[in-house]
Amino acid sequence: MNLNQITQLGQLLADEIKSYLEASPVNPKHISFVAHSLGGLVVRSALTVLENLREKFHTFLTLAAPHLGMWYNANWMLDSVMWMMGRVASAQSILEVRMMDNPDPRKCHVYKLSQHKGNYHLKYLNME
Repeated sequence: MNLNQITQLGQLLADEIKSYLEASPVNPKHISFVAHSLGGLVVRSALTVLENLREKFHTFLTLAAPHLGMWYNANWMLDSVMWMMGRVASAQSILEVRMMDNPDPRKCHVYKLSQHKGNYHLKYLNME
């Protein structure tokens, strides 16, 4: 398993949520998510796996999450750091966020994630 991919991190989060719900003596009425930065994409990826629990989804709040990717970045310093992290750490998630994981933008992970309709069965949604 490549833990550098957003899909794999989302699967791990989904597995953790399922395990918690199975082991918990309490059956929660709502499940809410609060995420920052790349965590917002990880939660969105997890939501695609957790569709059988969508009646429990309540709130999804993200702060500074790159929901549209970081294809064009006006901040040269951040762009340089992202490039360096992608090269040094060989983190696939950095390539995915920068929409460089496929030459065709429509085949990039962030684009495909945006096309998934299962993410928005929530009572409250705030994606900043």
